[in-house]
Amino acid sequence: MLQELTSDMEAKLPEYVKWGIEKGTTTTTPARARVEEIVKELYERVLKKPAPQRVIIKSSPMQCHHAAMLAQVALNSDGKIVFPEDNDAEMVMKPEYCSDGRIPDFVWPYIDGQFSTGYFAQYKALQEVCGVEIKDENGSFNAYRNTMETGPIWPLFDTGICVVCLPPTVLHYNASGMHCENGPAVVYPDKLFGDFEIYALNGVSVPKEVVMTPKEEVDKAWLDTHFFREPNAEIRREILRKIGVETFIGYVDAETVDTMGDYSLLKIEIMPGVEARYLKMLNPSTGTWHVEGVADTCKTCQAALLWANNIPEDRVAEDGLDWYQQGDVLIFPAEFRTDPKSKLKPAPAVLT
Repeated sequence: MLQELTSDMEAKLPEYVKWGIEKGTTTTTPARARVEEIVKELYERVLKKPAPQRVIIKSSPMQCHHAAMLAQVALNSDGKIVFPEDNDAEMVMKPEYCSDGRIPDFVWPYIDGQFSTGYFAQYKALQEVCGVEIKDENGSFNAYRNTMETGPIWPLFDTGICVVCLPPTVLHYNASGMHCENGPAVVYPDKLFGDFEIYALNGVSVPKEVVMTPKEEVDKAWLDTHFFREPNAEIRREILRKIGVETFIGYVDAETVDTMGDYSLLKIEIMPGVEARYLKMLNPSTGTWHVEGVADTCKTCQAALLWANNIPEDRVAEDGLDWYQQGDVLIFPAEFRTDPKSKLKPAPAVLT
């Protein structure tokens, strides 16, 4: 029995990560006959149910949601509501169809389709790299794996109907997740409700305006609406990343808490009652200013500089040793590392 992976095995794993990402981010639309074949095998081999009488295929999650609800209402209404033909205009859920007059927010699809590729990438690596045998005598494993070719699937057993969402037609991403700086990161075409779009930056779902507003058009009024009133910290972070902290500071009322040479400690109220502190510094080699977030407990430039560089305050003195900083690289004298009583000067002798 395999106890641990060898270095050769580990070296092969990235190709399975790549395989899983490629399968999971597919924008290829399968033919209707192929979707029906996938559903039939899913029901018979995995779910142990007869194939559905009808497979409804839709291009967007919103249309699938309405179709799934209509299927369940048609069952519960004792025939008073006839389930429509596959006509988008007719397949709209209405409040009067529901017993309490409210349309449910969500109907869970149960089968994730292309979003389950991470599991199958692991199984593929176990089989091909580790030599693990997966017994698939009735073809259930292969039938389930084939659902990666579609989007989510709603198997509505009691209705005789199965609803299937096709993969999106647009899907952009980077190493952090869904990402597109000039348009939607994900698009499901939808002529009935309007295209189902997701706007995202670095894996964070953000409002459309955050992506579609050019950096040059961001001003104080825009920030008041989209940044200061935004409760989500990740969205605020992506706004700062997009426009740059330096640009952000130029638009807001930053209070200078302390100065030290070419350093300034700034305090900004990013939300009512919520403050953040930034250390502004000049890079003499390029002549550009940089801004770095520091702990809100920092009250002086020196404290902020030491915090940013992880230098204990008790290891600093005016007559201390010279040290140097190049970007994020700190260069300390050997004595500082070997003698715990030695100290550094408050700021680097050279900053580049």
